[in-house]
Amino acid sequence: MKNWIPVLGLFLVSNVSASGEALIVGVQEDRPGVFAGEKHKFQIRVLFKKEDLEWKAFPSHTLSAVDYPLEVNWTIALNGKKLSEEKTKRPVKFEFYSDVGQHLIENQEAAEKLGQKVGKRSSEFAGFNGERIYRPLAAISQPNYQDPEEWKPGNPPASLLEKAKLAFKTQFAKELGCPEKCQEIEKKITLASKSYKSKIGGWVLPMAFPTSTKEDAKEFFSATCLMSPTSAPTFIPGELKLIEAADFDHDGKTELLFKLTGYNVGGYVLAYGNSQKTAKFQYNYH
Repeated sequence: MKNWIPVLGLFLVSNVSASGEALIVGVQEDRPGVFAGEKHKFQIRVLFKKEDLEWKAFPSHTLSAVDYPLEVNWTIALNGKKLSEEKTKRPVKFEFYSDVGQHLIENQEAAEKLGQKVGKRSSEFAGFNGERIYRPLAAISQPNYQDPEEWKPGNPPASLLEKAKLAFKTQFAKELGCPEKCQEIEKKITLASKSYKSKIGGWVLPMAFPTSTKEDAKEFFSATCLMSPTSAPTFIPGELKLIEAADFDHDGKTELLFKLTGYNVGGYVLAYGNSQKTAKFQYNYH
């Protein structure tokens, strides 16, 4: 990945390493305290594992930690460069549903310095609670973090955006109020945040349609359009922000890692298989 404005990176080689360990993707998170006055904590949330030819999400709706690895050695990288290494262990159980999958980082000071290295705390990746945090950093159990497709920020040409808007309207006709409002829908569909392109002609287009325009509470229906030069557009519903693009499983194709945000919802989505398949790790705050 090249020339991202703070973006993060990291990831893999094959399903199983020489030591027999599974290939796992996680994210280093800056977690605000749960109670008033409690400090931020840095943890690595265990998210996805490669099984055969598919990516699978770890269970995310249980406080039990038994299905998670006991410990993981991580490589953390950004834009094709290694940032650090971490070794984490699973807790006895997860205290809250919003904690599911989190391994605690022992060296909190080093983790905070790493967060400072890639930027300042901001609301960009704040999530449901809205508190400012350092951007999430991808972590992988095997040190593969190259991006053969060279994803970077880009502005889509008008013709491509119109194609995406039409596909958006077709895909979500019911959610957008078709057929009653179809004549005005395409004019109101917008890019919700930064878009990205690859050197092979792929696009990531975060799109949104206003379902309420009240000044005190604007609401949107959101979905990210993934466009491939060889396949029809596909969509991932929800408010997504791209975290990293990397060939996580070393098959010559780039996977895309997104953060998912919504009302009482957090999580991550991994798009793979030329962006035609997805794995989702989703949790609730209460």
